[in-house]
Amino acid sequence: MTKTPWYEKYKTVEELEAHVSQCVCNGNGYFRVNVLPNHRFFGKAIQCMCKRKQIISERARHFRLASGMTDAQLERWRLGLWQPTKIKVPQGKDREATVAQARKLLSLCKRYAKNPKGWLILSGPYGTGKSHLGFGIASELVLSERSAYAATMPNMLDMLRNSYQTDSYQVTLMRLRDTPLIVLDDIGVERPSGWVAEVTYSIMDYRYTENLPTVLTTNQRVSGDQPPGSGIDGRLWSRMQEHVIVNLPWGDYRTRDR
Repeated sequence: MTKTPWYEKYKTVEELEAHVSQCVCNGNGYFRVNVLPNHRFFGKAIQCMCKRKQIISERARHFRLASGMTDAQLERWRLGLWQPTKIKVPQGKDREATVAQARKLLSLCKRYAKNPKGWLILSGPYGTGKSHLGFGIASELVLSERSAYAATMPNMLDMLRNSYQTDSYQVTLMRLRDTPLIVLDDIGVERPSGWVAEVTYSIMDYRYTENLPTVLTTNQRVSGDQPPGSGIDGRLWSRMQEHVIVNLPWGDYRTRDR
């Protein structure tokens, strides 16, 4: 019996490209399948996995630069520089137990950076070190040549607003939604408006549906029912409840001597 060629199960070039799991182009970026002239794939240049990874990486780098984060800044955010012993233990709390919690959180972030899956939400008051941990996850990916976008929520919204001026809003929005890992810092501090709510939900709902790795930080305690005036869209609040939420229970990390 003649074996069916591997590419016959795919109906379109796009489907075929999405399922190429190893480089088959010999460094050309594209390849062709050997088929007869009347075949649907005849003469089609099919994007190889290596080219797709390159494009995704370039898009992620473009977004990272647009957010204002340089390579030097990412180096400073590395997870190895976050020190659990530097946290400020709240009055009445056991220091040893609180530092142990901080070490456990750091280990969680390191594991997530190695193998990002699902959403990770870090909540806590200003200065607890959650921004460092969030950006640190992105730093570990980017410095190991993996794709990530990291920005404060206001900076991401500014980038999208500015894209209107170059008629690239829809392209920017679509690429941002598809970025392999997004880290958004300070969710809920942005000035609320109908546009902000819809844009934020569009990005987050897509990433929720596609189960794309996403790290969010917020100064609000997001476990449970949403309090009035939280600044976070109610639909997003509901989505956040289904993922890993870590509330940082200690005081200001940044006021400690380094």
